Amino acid sequence: MKKITASTIEEIIETDIVNLSPGMDIEDAATLMLEKGKYYCPVLEDEKLVGIFTKKDIVRSIAKS
Repeated sequence: MKKITASTIEEIIETDIVNLSPGMDIEDAATLMLEKGKYYCPVLEDEKLVGIFTKKDIVRSIAKS
């Protein structure tokens, strides 16, 4: 209900962010996401956003192997 009635983005954004780095092992990223209960994480390189890593990316990686 809070998301429906929010009038600004600030009122609903997630602030407990888990950042990943591009060189991180997929297994380590997946473990971290599972431990923190995250479905997606920003990927930062030199404090610049270079992508978003999601649980879908993990499944895609498993399917390729």
